[in-house]
Amino acid sequence: MSFCLRPVPMDMPFITRLIVLLVVASTPPAFGLRLHPLVGDHAVFQRDQPITVRGTARAGMLARAAFLDAKNAVVSESAPVSADGTFVVKLPPMPAGGPYTLRVDEVDPGRGNVGTIFCEDVAVGDLWLASGQSNMQWRVMDAADGAVVAAQSVPLVRHLQVARTASEVPLAVAEARWLPTTPQGTRGFSAVAHRFALEVHEATGVPIGVLHASWGGTGAASWAPVAALSSEPATASLIASTANHPDPQHRAGALYNAMIHPLRETPVTGVIWYQGESDASDAPRYRVLFPLLIKAWRAAWQRPDLPFLFVQLARYRAPLGVDFVEQPWPPLRAVQAETAATVPGAAMAVIVDLDDPDFTDIHPKDKAPVGRRLAKLALRDVYGRGNVAEGPRVEEVLRDGEAVHVRFATASPPLLTDDGKPPAEFWLRSANGRTERATSVLHDDTVRLTAEGVGQPVEVLYGWADNPIGVNLTDRSGLPAAPFHLRIPGANDGK
Repeated sequence: MSFCLRPVPMDMPFITRLIVLLVVASTPPAFGLRLHPLVGDHAVFQRDQPITVRGTARAGMLARAAFLDAKNAVVSESAPVSADGTFVVKLPPMPAGGPYTLRVDEVDPGRGNVGTIFCEDVAVGDLWLASGQSNMQWRVMDAADGAVVAAQSVPLVRHLQVARTASEVPLAVAEARWLPTTPQGTRGFSAVAHRFALEVHEATGVPIGVLHASWGGTGAASWAPVAALSSEPATASLIASTANHPDPQHRAGALYNAMIHPLRETPVTGVIWYQGESDASDAPRYRVLFPLLIKAWRAAWQRPDLPFLFVQLARYRAPLGVDFVEQPWPPLRAVQAETAATVPGAAMAVIVDLDDPDFTDIHPKDKAPVGRRLAKLALRDVYGRGNVAEGPRVEEVLRDGEAVHVRFATASPPLLTDDGKPPAEFWLRSANGRTERATSVLHDDTVRLTAEGVGQPVEVLYGWADNPIGVNLTDRSGLPAAPFHLRIPGANDGK
């Protein structure tokens, strides 16, 4: 569906054309010209890449596309309409800019121009694909700062909302619609993706278009192509086990087919991803599934280095008490951290430090810090701004008798805590599995840990809970250290 002006025969008298333009939006087009859903009013095209204008028209016709500024055509190209009625007009790469008018003509070789579509307020900038489950889907209007954000008008930030649809086979076209950042359109945007776009646009001045394709409650297998899933034993079983699910969005490959595959021919700058809650019960499988999905999407876009920025799981449920209990979310977070560390071009936004009034709700309401942290990663890794985008990382773990020294590397020293108290949510584990809260002392770049009843520890854990509510280790950037579970080198536990 296109929201450009409908085709108007150019051989009509001017007054007639004007009358038609006033009423044509409510009447079916009389000519064959239609544009791909990604081409319309408020569209953003990827800068510095060939610009592709797709659509349908009558076979044998010629399709002509031109970007117009206030005075004349900036670029213009033509292509024949194929026998199946489709056309692809390729325009040369353009730098960031706009707004432009995109004019697309249907040309009869014998009669000349027989119909035209004008797409207004078109920009050239950076496209980012935003996907995942409900925390990516979460709307601006439902976020903590929703009323303020929804009231803003930002002319060069736009969203393409991809309709939530599932399919057993890959689709060529997805139902979608471009919307500008205005009080009338912003309320339904992804809150995380919109904050990300606002931050990147403000820092770079580049128009930003978000291709938003997410669906709440869905696992990663729904977003991966079946061919990729079938390539690994750990994920191949998902194809059969989900094939008859009563809700088609939970079938393997169904959302990739309907919502991602149709976008693959549109160049993008990168991907932002917020998902994992629905896969937290099987971290070992996610260890295979998540990198597989990244690889498959990169293959679909023919970009083996496509930036893939994602969010680590937030805090959830009641915090641990005095006693340690194994819970499902920490292993999933560990898989996410491993993916960021081992997959080139992938990076992770850590958010376990963020507070929320209700940790029984799987949807934290304050999405602004999440979008900002994704934007920091993009500005560092994609735009080369040299900014700090991550908190402290473990550099070394050493045992000193019954004590453990954890040394951190940080891009924004010194190592510190966000509340001025000793580092919290550290645990030490003995060879027999006893796990106790550790007493900590922070000195320079190192945290010294001891725990009664553990003896000589063999493992150190930090933030290892569904809701590690006391995590406070950070640095001058204010960004948190990620949770971890590490074996202490040289530990003798009989393993």
